Amino acid sequence: MGADTLELKLQNRLSELRRLSRHLQDFGERHGLPPRCVFEINFTLEEILSNIISYGFCDDKEHWITVRLRLEGETLTIRVKDDGRHFNLSQVQPPEIHCPLEKRSIGGLGIFFIRKFMDRIVYERRRDTNVLTLKKQIRR
Repeated sequence: MGADTLELKLQNRLSELRRLSRHLQDFGERHGLPPRCVFEINFTLEEILSNIISYGFCDDKEHWITVRLRLEGETLTIRVKDDGRHFNLSQVQPPEIHCPLEKRSIGGLGIFFIRKFMDRIVYERRRDTNVLTLKKQIRR
């Protein structure tokens, strides 16, 4: 695996998010990514993985989630694979952010920011596996 790729296999435990964050920080430093970019990637993956871990599995068994980052030129491709329940975040309605706070429904802001931070989001269900591919143009 080349220096432009990072692949991690994470267990379905929220404590794994710290390990993911450390690796993302190292990846960003190694490739000279702007801190804001690293923050956006970290936020996105933390949001996706915390949802997979918290809501994606209908048992208490150990599951593995694969996260792969590949930097080609100024394009970062992120792929997340898990064997949890089918969930296509592109089908989630955007939250109403212009109405008063007390009238807003709970949830959806994480996906709102993922859509803001990423340039492209593609969801696929391959047999029993969710495959989420995200692309981000790196602006230095």
